[in-house]
Amino acid sequence: MSENTHSKTTYDGIVVIVEGEVDKKLIEDLVPNKISLNIVPMSGYTNLKDKLGDIKNGTKNFLARITHLLIIVDADDDFSARKKDVFNILNTAGIGLSSNYALGTLEQINSIQVGVFILPDNQSTGSLETLLLQSVKHDEVLKCSDKIIECRKNIDPTFKSRKINTNQRDKLRYNLHMSLLKIDNDFNYDKTVSQEIDFGASCFQDIKKFVTIEND
Repeated sequence: MSENTHSKTTYDGIVVIVEGEVDKKLIEDLVPNKISLNIVPMSGYTNLKDKLGDIKNGTKNFLARITHLLIIVDADDDFSARKKDVFNILNTAGIGLSSNYALGTLEQINSIQVGVFILPDNQSTGSLETLLLQSVKHDEVLKCSDKIIECRKNIDPTFKSRKINTNQRDKLRYNLHMSLLKIDNDFNYDKTVSQEIDFGASCFQDIKKFVTIEND
């Protein structure tokens, strides 16, 4: 992945809160360099409340400096519960969205445009991995990952008896897929994910629109 100029060191302009470093790198790969973003990983969804507090309390003239606040999180195992929780956290932070707010769009709160995108598609359970699985270039390797999961079931009764939901299976399939493609012995985002994911795939259309809305 080529060096980019998206991220800045201060909370101003367009602030994009994401769950982790891989999410950050994905946004950097999806968005043209001409768009300047401050992408802020929060080390997991459970830190959203604290991260919002850090941004508000640590930014002098918060309303004047930040033009957009975009939040991108995983639905994980329960889309409805995640949506409700995100809205509650925003409301507690004093930047509550209206009851008729549509995910993936922007709503003006005071002087800030605020938006929420819940991966994979603003309506389903799943995660970033669910989205990435739809854009892999080597589908035959993904089929190998599926065979490994089935093989594991055949040789490990404990694994076979586990109840794995769709979201957990997507994460497992994705991690296996990438491990089969990794270069040398170490996983490297630049050499593996950036080369394996088709960033022009249609599954990224909505999140691209969300991050670049009113900014191109």
